[in-house]
Amino acid sequence: MDPSLETQLSFLVLLGLYWFVDVPRGYRRWAFLAVLLAFPMTREAPLQEVRLAFGAALTEGTVLEANCLGGKNHHDVRLRYRFLADGAGYAGSGLSGKGNPSCGHVAPGDKVSISYLPAEPQVSAPRSEPMAQLLMAMLGWLLMVLASTWLKSDQGVRIREFFRDLGLSRH
Repeated sequence: MDPSLETQLSFLVLLGLYWFVDVPRGYRRWAFLAVLLAFPMTREAPLQEVRLAFGAALTEGTVLEANCLGGKNHHDVRLRYRFLADGAGYAGSGLSGKGNPSCGHVAPGDKVSISYLPAEPQVSAPRSEPMAQLLMAMLGWLLMVLASTWLKSDQGVRIREFFRDLGLSRH
């Protein structure tokens, strides 16, 4: 199993526990904090994404290997690539991001956009707009926080009761 998929599945289990297990009042803040801090870790390399968003240079790289995650109709592609920076060759791998072809539209030998840190070219990612990628991740994180807060409120209790009345929940 892909390590990033394992992390995401673990987070979904944690989020489900947070939503549906009644945490004693004194521990609710700690449970919320655990979920809040766990979400950024579902990203492949959250600190690398921040560094690339604020200091990346762009270049063109060549795809060495492309693996679709989730089948041909899914957008996520794990790329292995190589690129030149300051006359030296570097290789890297990562999920294809904004500005690159999605699954089924990229093959070995194709050209893709690579963002890298000029001071550390070994830190790279296959995307042309790292700031947009970071902003989308932060928006997802914010929406998850808002949804989690809402689901733990009285409205969330009403939703759980609704599903229980339909027979879709055992609580």
